[in-house]
Formats: sequence, C-alpha cells, structure tokens
Amino acid sequence: MNAMSPGQVCWFEFLTADPATIEKFYGQLLGWTVVSGPLSPDLRIYAHSAVLPMGSISETASGGEHLRVGVASADVASDAARLTRLGASIAEPATEDSAVVADPLGHTFTLSSDPLGSIEFPPGRGSMAWFELGTADPRAVESFYTEAFGWRFEFDQNAGKAYYNIFTGPQWPIGGMYDLGPDGPEYFIPCYLVDDVPALGEAAEKLGGAVESGPDGCPDGLMYSRIIDPGGNRFELFSNPGM
Repeated sequence: MNAMSPGQVCWFEFLTADPATIEKFYGQLLGWTVVSGPLSPDLRIYAHSAVLPMGSISETASGGEHLRVGVASADVASDAARLTRLGASIAEPATEDSAVVADPLGHTFTLSSDPLGSIEFPPGRGSMAWFELGTADPRAVESFYTEAFGWRFEFDQNAGKAYYNIFTGPQWPIGGMYDLGPDGPEYFIPCYLVDDVPALGEAAEKLGGAVESGPDGCPDGLMYSRIIDPGGNRFELFSNPGM
C-alpha cells in the first residue's frame, strides 16, 4: 500500500485570506518552496529537494484560517455518504473530487480522489512525515477511523504518555493519537520532520508564531513541539533519530 491508496493521509491544505503570510512563515521556518499550480489558482507546497508537492495554499475571502490534512478516496461521493452513516458530517458541500468531512468529535479533514502530491519516503527535512489526532475521547476516535478507513491503533510503549501509533496500512505507522485528557484541545494536524525542535520552536516565535506545547521528548529519543502559526493554524514539529 502506498501513500496514494484509499484511506491514506496524503496531503495537507491551507485555506487563508493571506497566502503571503503563510508562504513567508513556513518558507523561513522550514524552507518550503511555493509555486503556482498549472491548472488552478492554488499554490503548491514543496519541501526542500522534494520532487512532488505535499500540500497547497488556497486563498479564501470567507474569513477564518484552516489547515486540514487530506485523506485519499477512490470515490468521494460514496465515501462521504458512508462516513455520514458512521456519525460524521459534511462540513462543506462536496465536489466531484473532494469533500470536507467533520468526524463525530469535530476534527475536519478533506477527502480527495485527486490529490496532487504525496508523502514521500524517506521523508525529507521540513516535509510532512506524520499526522496526529489529539483528543479527549480516544475510544471514539479509534472507533470512527477504524470503521471509516480500516486504521489500526496500537498503544506506544515507548512514548512515556498516553499515545497510540496509527497504522493506515499494513507495514508501519505514519500517524498517532494523543489522549490529552478532558481539558486538552481537539485537533487533526500535520507533523513536519526537522532536526532541531527547540531551535525551530524559538524561530517560530520570532516569526510570529507561538509554542503551544513542548518542546518535549520520549524515552526513545524522539522530540516534538506543537506550534501555532501566525494565522492560528496548529501543527507539530518533531525530530526522530531513526528518520
């Protein structure tokens, strides 16, 4: 199974009234390159030295900032109908090749039958190499996504916290679920691979962002920090000695 198979997290997208601020912040922080798409007004996001885009920036005049992950779908209409029967709702009207879905806890994501990029393996620095679901109700999250996409959740014995690895395919995890307790935020976010989490957290603050959580570490050497960008979008930085 590859990153483009149905049910795989394969993309992320910004919806913003200020694309220039998004481009500047992440370009300076993570070295992203942003280019115009050939067939649409959306901007394509490339990590340093990446061959394929990994995300997009869409300008919207409707107000509000959004950062969503994308999940691959072979049939958007069929999947959207199936997910509503599982308790999800359609957050924005569906098109032929995409739909914005809110799961039963309110986490939004985009179903896409035609994602224009993919998670690359091995992931490069500054690229999306993980995703994370933060929740106060891990059982509800696991139940929904297991039924929705066949994802498998395994408690991470090495994390030193209430963390579950998410297997979207048979080989290895590419995401995680964090049980944040009753007072924690709910989110579904992309996570970007870097070399120095503390240094980039400080850099994010100097660029107008904020460190929401961390930097923190796991017994296995992984480090992570949750960041809020200048538009209010939440994401995570992490470093992993094995990647």
